[in-house]
Amino acid sequence: MARSMQKAIDDYNALIQRRGGKFGAFYASDMEELKNIAIVKGGINFWDILFEAVWNGLQAGFMVGYNAGLRDARKNTEG
Repeated sequence: MARSMQKAIDDYNALIQRRGGKFGAFYASDMEELKNIAIVKGGINFWDILFEAVWNGLQAGFMVGYNAGLRDARKNTEG
C-alpha cells in the first residue's frame, strides 16, 4: 500500500487542531536554520538547494515527531 503525503498533511493539520497550543509547532528559527543548512549543502544550484531543504526538513521533522512521541509515551506511563 502506498503512502499518501496529502493524507499525512491532512492528519497533521487535524492533530494540531485537536491538540491546540504550540503542539507540533515549527518556528521561524527552525526554518532559518534549515534554509542555511540547505544552502551550505546544496551549493549554488537552485534545485540542489531545494532538494536539500526538503530532505533535511523531512529528516528533522521526523526526529521532532519521534521525540514528541517518546515524551507523550513517557507522560502516559508516569501519570
